Amino acid sequence: MAETVKRTETAETLAMAEMLRTAKAPETAKTSGMAEILDSPETVHKMMTGAFMMNEYGAVTPVAYQRILMTVAELDLYERKLDVPHMMKRMGVSWVLLALSVRVQSPPCPGEMLSVGTWMSGREGMIFRRETKICHEDGSLSAAAASFSGILDIESRRMCRDAVALDVVSRQVAFREERLLSADSRCYPDREQFQEVGDMRVLPSWIDELGHVNNSHYGEIAYDILPQTEHGRFCDLDRMEIYFLGELRKDETVALSLRQEPRQVEILGQRKRDGKDAFLARFLFGK
Repeated sequence: MAETVKRTETAETLAMAEMLRTAKAPETAKTSGMAEILDSPETVHKMMTGAFMMNEYGAVTPVAYQRILMTVAELDLYERKLDVPHMMKRMGVSWVLLALSVRVQSPPCPGEMLSVGTWMSGREGMIFRRETKICHEDGSLSAAAASFSGILDIESRRMCRDAVALDVVSRQVAFREERLLSADSRCYPDREQFQEVGDMRVLPSWIDELGHVNNSHYGEIAYDILPQTEHGRFCDLDRMEIYFLGELRKDETVALSLRQEPRQVEILGQRKRDGKDAFLARFLFGK
């Protein structure tokens, strides 16, 4: 979740492109039975739901959906040697999540063994799109999701725009063009439509290996700032969207504002240090 900054063909950019061009998955990937996985666009994983995913009303929480998506994406990328630890070590870059959308068809039940399939569905410029399909034990659809990611240069904290470097990553991904829902990678909130409701301090436990708040905690922040009366509405969650607009770092304070309508609620987070938008979370209820 870094601010997008236009990059020029500097020595730094060319060096990163060269690292990406020359980076190769270990030879053991092809000799250990992984060739079929690497060539297949979709990977499918089993995941058990638990009480920790539900609130007191029996509703699946936003962070539960986020963690399902995050877990299967990381497993898929690991099998392709494109997971964050590999990319940080070999290339000095990392994936960063820019936006996600989840459409709920039928929420998971506690103690259910879900089948979760995921694949990369395309790339537009510097943005990669991923689809995730969550299915019940009987094979019926529980939820469908789309997420958008970019590649962050760890040292400069800037998004990679180098076409050569991005093409190298694309060649290591098996794309499948099927898309599960209509979704956007960016949003532009109208601040005047929101009412301030309070501040929240970034906790040390939210900080991940990249030195910023991990994307999974933004759903928690949005959920926690809502009035208690709103939590029961998540039993009827139809869609959730989270847009990651700017990094939140250690010891920062985020100002939170709320916008409510009959069928939807939006939470806008802004960094206190510079007033810039950090995230927008949108929840739609009812079918």
